[in-house]
Amino acid sequence: MKKGMWCVGLLSLAGCASIMGPKEPDSPPLGRATVKCVITKKGRAEQCRAISWDPAVSNARLAQSIRDVEATQYGPEEGERFGWYAEDHPYTFELKFWDPPPPDGGVARSTP
Repeated sequence: MKKGMWCVGLLSLAGCASIMGPKEPDSPPLGRATVKCVITKKGRAEQCRAISWDPAVSNARLAQSIRDVEATQYGPEEGERFGWYAEDHPYTFELKFWDPPPPDGGVARSTP
């Protein structure tokens, strides 16, 4: 993700299991947000709006996450699974936020 933000987007539709996103870190998230969108017949997220978020999530992080959701093309495998391509479909994204990993990948550097 951009600007030092590491956001794992977990898609949920009426309690369905996560279908995208990297493995979550072991630490608890710093914040969460719920974003509602309309997935179009073409697999694009449009009309996205945050409906709830933790106070720990800054407005800048939230806005960037919404832009990231809207910039993603959702493929035919998701569309076939949930029937998106028959018509535009409301969809809820459950986002979790962590601090970005350290530049060394989380490995502590030893000093001589």
